[in-house]
Amino acid sequence: LEEQEGPMKEWMNNAKLFQNMTLKMASLAGAIIIWLIIMNINDPVVTRIIYDVPVNVVNTSYIESMGLSYKISDGYDTIAVTVRGNRSLVASLTSSRFNVTADLTQIISLETDPVMVPLTVYCPSISSENLTASPRNINIDIEEMVSKEFVINATASGTTPANGFEVGEMPVEPETVTIRGPGTLIDKIERVNAIVDVTGLRTDKDMEPVIRITDKNGEQ
Repeated sequence: LEEQEGPMKEWMNNAKLFQNMTLKMASLAGAIIIWLIIMNINDPVVTRIIYDVPVNVVNTSYIESMGLSYKISDGYDTIAVTVRGNRSLVASLTSSRFNVTADLTQIISLETDPVMVPLTVYCPSISSENLTASPRNINIDIEEMVSKEFVINATASGTTPANGFEVGEMPVEPETVTIRGPGTLIDKIERVNAIVDVTGLRTDKDMEPVIRITDKNGEQ
């Protein structure tokens, strides 16, 4: 009997320890469930839509290296972002907390019109799976880059020199400028003005002008 009592006693002690461990695990699980219930009541998971989040275009050199230019299509410079998270966190979010990027190296196809670029949304306090961009892609317009030479017109832009003096010839060096850009934009250019301020001048002076480009409607 004495030889059997040792192993039997050890087995009973292990059984009691196992029962205690099971009870402890059950208590822990119950505490976690209660905590989750309390958190869900006090700080529930909600869904919120943040509007007017600006889109940042990156890797523009990818397009420019092909002799092309891009422009975000009208209505796609900002998007909406749907966020899912605890109310205490989501309620404080503003559009400035998000970084929405359109990577031009990820263009879906250059053969479509318009060209579609997928968006990536990042917010420091929200995991990516809880962020959804709307729309998920933006449209961009692709154009060939063109160059055109324009004569530079010097102007004092309404400023006057000192009393008894007047503005004479205003030669410009260089006399022309070559402007490169999207064809539709270059075609709108009407004049290239070199503007100087001659207020109070009494002698000839070399001046660095402000270059102003105006379109056919007279708008800068």
